[in-house]
Amino acid sequence: MPNLTRPNLWLWLSRVFGWDGCLPLLVVFLPAVVGAVAPNAEKAISMLAIFLPIAALFARYYIGRRAVASNRVGPALRFCQQVVFTASILLLLLLECFVIALHLAPAVPLGDLCAVVVLYATYLTGMMFAMFPGWADGPRVSDANHDEGNDERADV
Repeated sequence: MPNLTRPNLWLWLSRVFGWDGCLPLLVVFLPAVVGAVAPNAEKAISMLAIFLPIAALFARYYIGRRAVASNRVGPALRFCQQVVFTASILLLLLLECFVIALHLAPAVPLGDLCAVVVLYATYLTGMMFAMFPGWADGPRVSDANHDEGNDERADV
């Protein structure tokens, strides 16, 4: 049994707050910029509300799936991470569509803003679990097919 060390916290935090903190802000605020530049842009904002979150979903899925696959965790935990990752990005898709649609509302109730914050916190919590990189000495994906006796890192 290898001696497990702490996870790579920098990798973990950069994955969560880089992609999962910045990309949603870009997706949500781009329609606001369009609305500020073109005051009568309801149709453009409506189109962005449909297509921008979907495009971001595909980018997140492609990159996030690769990130989860590179985590140094066991197969059961990786499966759980994949499920939580998929559920989280679908939640974010709905949340982004809702927030972009709020750009078209004349006044936004405080309850809607509180719901957005709670759902976004739920999303970030799920992504923190899904992007957990595992232990520094844990198994790598490429090592999954090796026998325990043929592990190149056994003497390290």
